[in-house]
Amino acid sequence: MGRGLVLCGRGFSAGRMIKCLFILALPWVAAPALAAEPAPPASHCRADEVVFFNSRMGTLDWNSRGTRKILKGEKLLSLCADRFPGMKRLDMRFGKPGAVELAYSSDMGRYRLAVQPLEGTLSWSTLAFDLEGYRYALVEPSGEGATDVFLVISRDDVPLMRTDAIDETDHWLHYPKKVGKKRKATTYVVAAALADIPAAVAQIVPVGLDPKSLEKARYKANFSMPK
Repeated sequence: MGRGLVLCGRGFSAGRMIKCLFILALPWVAAPALAAEPAPPASHCRADEVVFFNSRMGTLDWNSRGTRKILKGEKLLSLCADRFPGMKRLDMRFGKPGAVELAYSSDMGRYRLAVQPLEGTLSWSTLAFDLEGYRYALVEPSGEGATDVFLVISRDDVPLMRTDAIDETDHWLHYPKKVGKKRKATTYVVAAALADIPAAVAQIVPVGLDPKSLEKARYKANFSMPK
């Protein structure tokens, strides 16, 4: 039997179910090239950077009948790495295409990365930094009942504003990962996650966001940076 290729992506329904397609690669059948995946949407990353995460941000609502999604928001949030794997720098950029309003780099100071277990299997991975008196936190929920990624601005530990990822495509970098012994190894094409950011870029800390205090944050379709 030949080696297998498993293509894994993240769905965005409740619970963020993992969707995987297993393709058996027989010795005479070439595995599909990763380049065959749809081109990602525009981002704030440069051509010499790796797009680690990218999504349009805003608010998601439904019409009065609950039959159609209403997506509002024109700004992009991009996490741009110098390389992957082996990341040594990660920049977060936010704003309309071609007009960055917020730019932070791990060169300015390491991010803080927390993994918070919540109820049941639900957990939050939070990537945070402080800038000019405000705290910015990108939250990646996972597990049963998880929503999509969201960004929160807080001041004095009080959440002020929140904006959510609203692109209905996968936002994360996909990369090949081999599992098993060499001759029987299976290559998995997996979606990256905040947990893949190395310690050189993000310091592991025990505490992230308080879910109860997050209720105070206002949802904003076109999130503006505080001045």
